[in-house]
Amino acid sequence: MSRLLPLACVVLLLITGNAAAQKEKIAPPGTIHLKDNIYIDKVPVSNNAYKEFLYSIQRFWSQKTHESLNVLPNYGLRFIEGDINVHVTDRTGADVIDSANLQPDDALYQQMKIAGNLIIDLATNLTMDYYGKAIQYGNNPVVYITHEQAAMFCKWRSDMVMLQYAISANSQNQRKRYYSKVTYRLMTEDEWKYAYNQNAELLLSDFGIRTDPNQKSFANYVPVDSRRKESAFNIYANNFAELLLEKKSMIGVLWNNNTQDSKNIVTKSYAPASNIGFRCVCEAEQ
Repeated sequence: MSRLLPLACVVLLLITGNAAAQKEKIAPPGTIHLKDNIYIDKVPVSNNAYKEFLYSIQRFWSQKTHESLNVLPNYGLRFIEGDINVHVTDRTGADVIDSANLQPDDALYQQMKIAGNLIIDLATNLTMDYYGKAIQYGNNPVVYITHEQAAMFCKWRSDMVMLQYAISANSQNQRKRYYSKVTYRLMTEDEWKYAYNQNAELLLSDFGIRTDPNQKSFANYVPVDSRRKESAFNIYANNFAELLLEKKSMIGVLWNNNTQDSKNIVTKSYAPASNIGFRCVCEAEQ
């Protein structure tokens, strides 16, 4: 049995939702317009999206695949995933990428994989392995992410969206509905603050689902909810911090840090943790 990757791109990787874009272009998946040619994710990257990223590395995506995708036609493609191989075919049905010719990059997979023994919740000994796999946490933000892992996710996501565009368009005219190129990356401090000041929907929460005598527990994450208004930039205040493009930087207020008294503090001493994740911005080219 085969499945088409675009379904996974829309449902898992791209965090749902295509808002109307500027100048009649379709907004990059999962984003809302920020300013100029910049779009930003409505919500942080989820466990489901990151699992799709890891799955792609195991099946076909690597630096070699990235280079191949950059020279493919920008419309009329078809992506078919079989039980063994992944194929990208052109309009004639001929393979332009066959995963049988692409060796999975196990070293890359190991670098991008999050250690399963990391503790999410001390009160219940919830581990990252269960948090990352359990259905009930699928739409919750992925955590314990390194800067390098987030940057590689953005690179992969850019490739998958460009591939989705080439699959969704059957002609050059149809391809004009989409931007000629999209590049996802981590957000800057200024971009986060601009989104916060312009169109944020603040989602206030408690300082954790449960607490022990030392007030140590994991953040009360609010899962992705596509029913919220399309233009909202969702912030999980007093709860969850997010990585910035500036290395070793993050923004937000951690639920377990009582020294923070603002909703937009930047902390320079970032390290992967159970209450820190990330979202992407996307630079679009006409």
